[in-house]
Amino acid sequence: MGVHVLSFAAALVTFGILIVVHEFGHFVFAKLTGISVARFSVGFGPVLWKREFRNTRYQLAAIPFGGFVHLVGQSRTREGNEHELKMLRKKLSPAAYAACTREEERFANRPGWAQFLTAIGGPIFSVIFGLVLMTGINVMVGEPYTNDPLVLEIVLENSPAASAGLQPGDVVTQIDGQSYPLWFDFSQKIARKLGRSVEIAGSRDGEPFSYTITPERDPESSRYVIGVQFAPQTIENRNLSVSAGATKALRSVQGVFVGTYMFVARAVTGKAKIKEVRGPVGILDVGTEIFSTGILAGISFASFLSVVLGVTQLIPIPPLDGSRVLLALWKIVFGTEAPEFVVAPVMIVGVAFLLTLAVMVTYHDLMRLFS
Repeated sequence: MGVHVLSFAAALVTFGILIVVHEFGHFVFAKLTGISVARFSVGFGPVLWKREFRNTRYQLAAIPFGGFVHLVGQSRTREGNEHELKMLRKKLSPAAYAACTREEERFANRPGWAQFLTAIGGPIFSVIFGLVLMTGINVMVGEPYTNDPLVLEIVLENSPAASAGLQPGDVVTQIDGQSYPLWFDFSQKIARKLGRSVEIAGSRDGEPFSYTITPERDPESSRYVIGVQFAPQTIENRNLSVSAGATKALRSVQGVFVGTYMFVARAVTGKAKIKEVRGPVGILDVGTEIFSTGILAGISFASFLSVVLGVTQLIPIPPLDGSRVLLALWKIVFGTEAPEFVVAPVMIVGVAFLLTLAVMVTYHDLMRLFS
């Protein structure tokens, strides 16, 4: 019980750190581009500590589940701006209030390029942070390798592999022109294709072959498979240099980008299922299980989650960062803010969509948790 509580706390704090890193990216680019930052908070709720420095209030709050950055002048309505000014007058000293509310430094009054960099700053920091963690893990842990060939031991009847012509004893050398010598790398590659056809090359009794195979979803695991099992391999571990670790991390980041936007495409076409998505409850549940296996596994999970956070925030749905990136690009191209009659309905639909999705995802997370 004690280990489970500690693992849950570690997952919770990790999730909070990733959010703070993301918000810090917005903060840094806002400062660099001359946008007023009223507050930068680590945590939410009652303020435990605060200090003003260079016209920004830095604070530590009681609930360490993330944080936020308050950029002045993001509201698109007169009422919203008036409410913000009243709140800032209560929160900040007179000097900081006067500096933060200068018209030329309000978010809405800054040029499009400044808004663009500030909006994309959070995702950039999340991806970079995840990349650094991945590189560190790769260097510390190394990577598995084998000198044994990848040999098919079992080809299931009526499977995609059997239908294409693969047979037990076949040696697999490539998938889509790339080498995957380890059986689990092969399986992951097939799963990431999400049902799209793959070109599998190899040899049989010394003669080369090549088959085009379409993976099918396994109803038990929900993974895409072709219906094969491999002969055992002797797997060893080798050290990686920093450059090799970073290269491997970049490939992982690329995989997250491709996987995320392929899922978005499937969701748009109605092919994705809500059960494939996990919200904060589901992420904390998975994170707790992973942290219970060890700190390195937990850090590896955090690196992946940080990249996912950065990538998903770029999806152009309000109120995600991607929507603000689009609005900034509009200002860059047309030299003016996007008209309210365009933005308002999109904002309403986007927020309603995400709220609905959040409720549905949380419901399924809770069902998984208590089942």
